[in-house]
Amino acid sequence: MGSEDHAEYRINSVVSSYAKLAKDINTLVCILRETSDEIFAKGTFTMLKNSSHAILRMYEDEKQLMETFKNNARALKQLRRLREEERLANIRTMEETNGNIQKLRFEVEDVLVYSKYEATYFENWERTRREQNTIVCKQKENIPGYIISETRNKIDAENRCHVELENYIEESKNDYLDEIQYWMRHYDDETEKREAEMLNLKADIEKLMEDRAALKQKFDSHKAEIDDWVDYKTAKKEKEDRERLELWAAIKIQAWWRGTMVRKKLGPYRKKKGKGKDKGKGKGKKK
Repeated sequence: MGSEDHAEYRINSVVSSYAKLAKDINTLVCILRETSDEIFAKGTFTMLKNSSHAILRMYEDEKQLMETFKNNARALKQLRRLREEERLANIRTMEETNGNIQKLRFEVEDVLVYSKYEATYFENWERTRREQNTIVCKQKENIPGYIISETRNKIDAENRCHVELENYIEESKNDYLDEIQYWMRHYDDETEKREAEMLNLKADIEKLMEDRAALKQKFDSHKAEIDDWVDYKTAKKEKEDRERLELWAAIKIQAWWRGTMVRKKLGPYRKKKGKGKDKGKGKGKKK
């Protein structure tokens, strides 16, 4: 038992199982049994001390192994992170390289297309320049003939304009003469009409003046009659008003005088002595 390697069995190990637990328990039982035998035989417990030191070494070794395991795990995680970053960097580099390659391909294609169109442009430009030079040379050669033809055309145009202008002047003169004759006849006709109308208007005015004089005389006569009638009605109304006023004043005066005589007991309203007594007696008899 003393020569047994106790480091083979780890208590609380992360890889322990029920079989290992049973072995650990068996180991402890053996250690305790041998320690008990040593105590009975020699009175010492060297076996227990050595076993304790061995168990402590196992704990220290396990702790160191756990620290090493954690450090290795962190290092592994760091290495994995670095590997992932390097992989992503490589992917980005590849993508950038592919983009640059694509860009260069497009640039090469653009250069090829531009070169093609540039060559076509220069060919067309040269052909056009030759055609223009040919046209300019022909025009320079045809300038005298063109000037002669243009001059002839201008002379013909001037002659046509001269003839047409003469015809226009002649037609205009005839038109003006006809129009003058028309307006002269129109003036004579209008003058005769206006003179006849003036004579008729004079006759109408004289007739209107006579009618006006007759109407004025009739109006003056009617006005005089109306004025007389108005004066008569006014005088009659004033007379009637005055008579009504006199009647009203007489009635008022009579009423006032009658009231005064009654209050003052004058005239027929004076109190009579005999009549008063007889009336009193008569009244007594009737009762």
